[in-house]
Amino acid sequence: MPLFETGAKMLPYDAGLRTPLILWAPGRVKPGRDARTLVSSVDLAPTLLKLASLKPPREMPGLDLRERARLRSRNAAFGATFTHNIVDLGNPASSLKYRWIASGKWKLILPAQKNLELPLWPSQMKNPGTGWSREIELYDLSADPHETANVASKNPGVVSRLRRQLDAWWRGAD
Repeated sequence: MPLFETGAKMLPYDAGLRTPLILWAPGRVKPGRDARTLVSSVDLAPTLLKLASLKPPREMPGLDLRERARLRSRNAAFGATFTHNIVDLGNPASSLKYRWIASGKWKLILPAQKNLELPLWPSQMKNPGTGWSREIELYDLSADPHETANVASKNPGVVSRLRRQLDAWWRGAD
């Protein structure tokens, strides 16, 4: 676990990633609460477009948040976190700190090895400590929802399987 608070938005832990979302559109959004379905910020654009009676472009990633059956059939959610300041706007990987995947009960976090020395904030430029984890991390979210016990070394097959999925989502990030 990194040196800094796990709830920081730039870190890949659920305390910083999970964000409540409320959609309100009487007659168009069914009331309810769902804390188990994997969703992503990429689901917001197609949802809002469809709520505005517009059709999202075919190449647009994400699903309409109102289509719960399709969302529940999703087998994984992916994400990436970046440094506070963008290194190169034309090359997002240059600011990448972590890629992660949540699938079933597992969550794999891979640090971007080539960017490990990038500081968290500009004020740290003079301080050699980065606060970023250097380890591949795997968490069993059903047994450890607060991501305190890295079980990567005990589950190399799971790490390998999830890494292949993560690489298919974003190849060449390391």
